[in-house]
Amino acid sequence: MTLSKLSLLFIVLLSIVQLFYGQDLSQCVGECHKDGGVRKYVDCVNDCWKKHTPHDPLHETRRRDDDLGTPKAKIDPEAAWNKYRATLIKSLTKASDVSKSRIQVLTVPIDATWDEEPEKFSELCDQVPFASGFYESSGYTIREQYRNFINNINKARDNAIVSNSDKKELDKWSKVHASKIAALSPARRTCATNFMNAKRNGQTTLDYDQYEISHCPQFQKLNKDIEEANMWIEWHSALAYGVDFASLVQSRMQSKEISSMEFKEFGTRLADFKAGIARGESSSLDINFSLTSSDQVKESYDKFVKGMKRPSSLTGSMFSLMSGPSAAGLSTSVDVFKMKLSFKAWKKIRVVPGDWFASSVVEQFKNGPFIHRQANLFGSGGSMTLMPKAIYVAVQPKVEMTVNKEDSFRFNKSVQEGKSGLFSSKSVTAKIDTKFISEDTYKLTITSLSKVPQVIAIDFDSL
Repeated sequence: MTLSKLSLLFIVLLSIVQLFYGQDLSQCVGECHKDGGVRKYVDCVNDCWKKHTPHDPLHETRRRDDDLGTPKAKIDPEAAWNKYRATLIKSLTKASDVSKSRIQVLTVPIDATWDEEPEKFSELCDQVPFASGFYESSGYTIREQYRNFINNINKARDNAIVSNSDKKELDKWSKVHASKIAALSPARRTCATNFMNAKRNGQTTLDYDQYEISHCPQFQKLNKDIEEANMWIEWHSALAYGVDFASLVQSRMQSKEISSMEFKEFGTRLADFKAGIARGESSSLDINFSLTSSDQVKESYDKFVKGMKRPSSLTGSMFSLMSGPSAAGLSTSVDVFKMKLSFKAWKKIRVVPGDWFASSVVEQFKNGPFIHRQANLFGSGGSMTLMPKAIYVAVQPKVEMTVNKEDSFRFNKSVQEGKSGLFSSKSVTAKIDTKFISEDTYKLTITSLSKVPQVIAIDFDSL
């Protein structure tokens, strides 16, 4: 075989190795000359490769640790999560102390699509989370628990009618309200279906709210009729029962159907955020952190929150990849590890419950009297202690981290298998770039290719 053919074959093989290992061999190839023959040329490139890349990274890492006498501290995934969570909350809120924050960060973000599927917003806000350092639904829902609560308040307290004539008017408008509410859900489904079909067929460029106003007259009229009924219910209930019990009566009227108990965006909406991105507007968010040996002590989530407790779970997230097959953590030592997470754009979307929720009713009747024994909702360890007040959305995340070669292989394999859970709860295409820094040190850049905004954190008020 001629020199040119053999060297060409060798370069091709090296290129494959370069793609797999992330090592830039162009310098090695450039430093070696073909004039000395095939054997010397191959030996030259091989020596250059060995100089930059240990042949056996596991053996080399163990050998270096043994030389130091004591193995270096390795990365603890929960310590990394704690540091990331605290740094992210500080970046979102500009607060120096996050110990009292009720913001819950999602270990695996979920897609924000309620601009096209409006019911998704109330479904998200309805979930009662465990009180912990990360967001996870407890299985309880706010609307169902609230409705059971107000209907369990002892009716003997609010049966003393002050005005019989206003009670008759209240009953009349209550029936009107119930009939309009019953028709509202089918009208909303029809409007949403027409919107998604029009969007899919390229027949509209409007977001859902705009489409609803201009293309769903029946739905708009029902909303106006319900608003009018609410006004008269509020007026006549106050006159019929007195001010002390008016809010309870109104809240019961508004909470007869779960589908009518909506949460709403206040101020900036998801549709506004997406429109801004489409116009090229940017509000990037960068979260930088590294770890020290002291960070290896796991922080207690009890210092952050109160209420229902649950042990932390990073399953499915980028941080669970750090646990490795034996859950022993990354093999990268603490003094090497650095991490940066950035988003192309982010926004805080405020949340408010509809008229069905009355904080005055909660304050007035949270301790009863009740018809039946009431489950613990609002007290210590209660199952309804948190009400969402803001949702943080972001788009196109990118992770940069410095790790050793063994962990570089692990992340490359995980991303290729679609396990980059830091980006989305769904399968999201991501690309990974690997750059050689020094002996057994690599910089990874993992970039999401999805343009769908994602929920990264939710802030709560305590009830």
